[in-house]
Amino acid sequence: MKETKQETVMALLMHNGELCQVPQSVMDVVNDIRDRWPELAVRFLDPSQHADLTDAPYIIVDTRNERVVLKVWELDQRVIEQLSLRDRNTWELMKLITLEEERQKKVKEDADQEERDEIKDKVLHTLRSPKGSYTVPTQDGKIVKVSDS
Repeated sequence: MKETKQETVMALLMHNGELCQVPQSVMDVVNDIRDRWPELAVRFLDPSQHADLTDAPYIIVDTRNERVVLKVWELDQRVIEQLSLRDRNTWELMKLITLEEERQKKVKEDADQEERDEIKDKVLHTLRSPKGSYTVPTQDGKIVKVSDS
């Protein structure tokens, strides 16, 4: 069986900004993430500085607020798929929120229109009334008297 040597490249991945050597396939994933999600950065945790064995060596951080988006042990196409799913879920959530906001806006507009129609009806009845005075109840229970004298 013949071993294939992976091509390695120097890449700026370490959290402290130092260069480290990574396989070309990892660099391809990093470049894909940079192209598709410019707000995300891939960082490499130096094992000599982060001795905890449970820490994943790669973290993906949102550079706008330095929030960790994802921690992974391997940078491969699965990371791209996870980020795509995150985007899709975020988009679907935003779509649901937008639909709910539109529904609430419609309900408020309908209630406002109903109130305007009721006020219009009261004004028309008052103006058409042959009587010299007209009383109208308000929403808070008070009686308003309209008189032409």
